[in-house]
Amino acid sequence: RLPLPAEIHIGDSYNVNLGDGVSLIGFPLSRGETICMDNGTVAGFAQNRTDIHATPWNHDGSSGGPLLNSAGQAIGLMSKSTSGQLGVHVASSRIQPLVDKAYQKG
Repeated sequence: RLPLPAEIHIGDSYNVNLGDGVSLIGFPLSRGETICMDNGTVAGFAQNRTDIHATPWNHDGSSGGPLLNSAGQAIGLMSKSTSGQLGVHVASSRIQPLVDKAYQKG
C-alpha cells in the first residue's frame, strides 16, 4: 500500500497555467489492487476553464481520481480520456461549490 495523506486539500484551478506539471492518482481496473500515479503537464482548458486537459497517462478505471498540482493540491478530478490521450478533468472551481454545499447540508 502507498502511504497516502489522510486528506488532500483542494487547490484553486484558476491558478493553473499551460505547461504546469501535474500528477494523476488513479485506481485502474486493469491493474487489480494497485494505485497508480502518473505525471504530465496541463495541455489546455475548456471554455471558461471549467475543465482542465492534461497529459498524465489515463488508465481505465482512473476516473474520479484527483489531478494534483506541484503543491499536492487537487485542482481537478479525472473525468474521461480523449482519443489523443489527453485526460479531461473537472476543474476544482466547479467542484468546490458542490463540496461546500454538501457540508452545509450535513
